[in-house]
Amino acid sequence: MGYRRYDKLITILVPCRARHERTINLLDSLERTTDNKERLRVVTITDFDAIEDHNNISNAVNSNRISYELFNITRTRDFHLNKNYYNLANLLGESWFSWILGNDIEIETEGWDSILYDNTVNHFDNIIEDIKNYYIFINDDTHSSNYGDGSAASHGSCFPIISNNYSEKVRGPMPENFRSWGGDSELYWSCLADKDSWEFIDLQDKIKTSHYCFHNGKVQADEVSEHVKKHHSNG
Repeated sequence: MGYRRYDKLITILVPCRARHERTINLLDSLERTTDNKERLRVVTITDFDAIEDHNNISNAVNSNRISYELFNITRTRDFHLNKNYYNLANLLGESWFSWILGNDIEIETEGWDSILYDNTVNHFDNIIEDIKNYYIFINDDTHSSNYGDGSAASHGSCFPIISNNYSEKVRGPMPENFRSWGGDSELYWSCLADKDSWEFIDLQDKIKTSHYCFHNGKVQADEVSEHVKKHHSNG
């Protein structure tokens, strides 16, 4: 493989815009539920004009509210969520896996990182030698609950965990031909189309999140959802 280092078990990718309380709730949930903080790197991505996001994240770090490693990327605002937020952030992902999250998520499972480690450690050689890519289902509280127009089996996970040997090859993990919505399903379908290269690990019964979104009826559509919907076309 190329340049990738594997210093961490997982890098969590979190674009942040508005939803200020939700962002802090996510960061707090990671602090609360992670067994071994040394396994974890979190990369938040904020826009230059998002002053409240910057202040909230800085305060969480400087007050020792969180004890895991956190990087923040600040950039000019862009409509291409997958290419210029998720995939940009994962260039800092010196880890075995990346987890594609939104700032409307909370982690519910205590010791989720130990569960992930125990279910993947035997595959590390395949990752470092680039023998197999890994797609890991978690309970995303949306597709996993069969809300909306699909399920995890047909549409993949809203928030999959992806091995970084794949991401290194494609500057991923998200497909850059999709700006935002639909990228998660497109990623899953491309994995299914290349089954010889991929192994699927189902942890839906072991790692659970809460997803506060209008797709599953937990909240009303907010300004971020409306903005993404307006600009989500491919290209």
